[in-house]
Amino acid sequence: TVKAIVTAAGNDGGAASQSSPGSCDGAVNVAGILISGAKASASNFGAGVTVAAPYGSSASDGVGSSGAILSLGNDGTTSFIASPGGDIVLEVGGTSFSAPLVSGVVSLMLSVNPNLSASQVYDTLRQSARAFPSSSNCRNVGCGAGTVDAAAAISMARDNPPAVRSFPDSTDNDSGGGGGCSVARGASDGSLPLLLLFACGYAWRRLGAR
Repeated sequence: TVKAIVTAAGNDGGAASQSSPGSCDGAVNVAGILISGAKASASNFGAGVTVAAPYGSSASDGVGSSGAILSLGNDGTTSFIASPGGDIVLEVGGTSFSAPLVSGVVSLMLSVNPNLSASQVYDTLRQSARAFPSSSNCRNVGCGAGTVDAAAAISMARDNPPAVRSFPDSTDNDSGGGGGCSVARGASDGSLPLLLLFACGYAWRRLGAR
């Protein structure tokens, strides 16, 4: 039983509904936001976005920039440099890094309530999401239901999950579907404990970005 398909909304700065596989009906499609709560300029947006999560950055001012996501990497530009000589820490950004954060939250939700259905996972993420700040452009352009809130999502999943419903329906990821949607459309809404999480997205990071 598929419990969630988590996808990156993409980094084209355009309509998320035009980007696959996030346009699949029922996908948990994740946009990227900055530390201010505003949409990251490159993140896709609009109809088809489920929730938002931190986007990170690839700033040029060294490791530790405000809002950056830190990741281990390798300093080789054309080939791998053996450890430890090639080991580096990168500042990274993109919805490819936003989506795994939401995948992690889904895993924590299922750890406290493994019987959650696909619809309950989807609805819990949306209903527990933190509202965007009043100054955020996400309120106008559309970055989903809000910023994913791990603590609130886990609490709701454990104590008061939404009712099970037919899923996906015409209101879920309102994008009209897209290519590569067979898994999302075929997902069962049962309660078997098998979890299949896809952190799909774009390889946005470039080697050597600091």
